[in-house]
Amino acid sequence: MAVSPAMAAEKAVGLFPACYSIGSNLLGAPHFDVRLLVDPVRGKVTGEGEIFQAVSPPLDIQTELLGAYKSGKIANEIKATGYPDIDWPPQAGIGPVIPSNVELRMLLSKDNQSGAAIYGYREGFDDFKFVGPVPATSIPCFE
Repeated sequence: MAVSPAMAAEKAVGLFPACYSIGSNLLGAPHFDVRLLVDPVRGKVTGEGEIFQAVSPPLDIQTELLGAYKSGKIANEIKATGYPDIDWPPQAGIGPVIPSNVELRMLLSKDNQSGAAIYGYREGFDDFKFVGPVPATSIPCFE
C-alpha cells in the first residue's frame, strides 16, 4: 500500500515521499522543485532539489537536501539545507569542505498538500539570494 503525504500527516508512519513545486509561476521568476523522503517518526527529511530560472543568464542549481520535519496541530514544517552534489572518490579521503548552496523553509497544511515556502540559493561563494514567501504545492513523485 502506498502512503500519501495526507495519510502520513494523520498519524506517524514510516517514510513517505513528498514532492513539491515551489514558486510564483510568474514569467522569469525562479522555480524550485523538491523531491523528499520524510521520516515523521524521527523528524527528518532527505532528498534533492533543483532551482531553475529561464532568463539570461539561466539559473540551474542542483542540491542534495537534509533537514527536519515537524508535525504540528495546525500545520507541518520542513526546514532543510542543501549542498551541491559532488563526485568524490571514496579512496580520496574525506574530501573538501563544501558550503551549503540552498536554504529551504516550508510551512505546509496539515495534509502536506500545499503551503508557503521561503528559500535562498547561492552560486559559488556569493551571498544568498532569498525568494518568498511563494506557494508550495504537492506534485506527484512518481510519474
